[in-house]
Amino acid sequence: MKRVLILLSLFYSLSATACDICGCSVGSYYVGILPDFSILSHTVDPETDSVVVLAAYANRMQAAAPAWQFLTGSKQALYAMARQDYLLA
Repeated sequence: MKRVLILLSLFYSLSATACDICGCSVGSYYVGILPDFSILSHTVDPETDSVVVLAAYANRMQAAAPAWQFLTGSKQALYAMARQDYLLA
C-alpha cells in the first residue's frame, strides 16, 4: 500500500505575518522534496477568503496544485470539521 503524508493547516489569508511565514516555509520545503506529500490548507475566515482570494494567496505562496490545495466552505462546516474530524476542540 502506498503511503501519503498530508499536512492539514488552518489559516487566515489576510495575515501578513505568521500564516505567510509558516505556510511558505512548510509548503516550499516539503512539497519540493517529498513526492507523496500534500498540504490541505483550510481557511478559518470563509467570509473573507473567497475562491478568488484563496487563488491569489496560493499564487503568493507559490503553492503548486495538486500537491497544495486551499479549501473554503461555510463557516459552520469548516469549524465542525476542525472540531469533529480533526479533533481540534
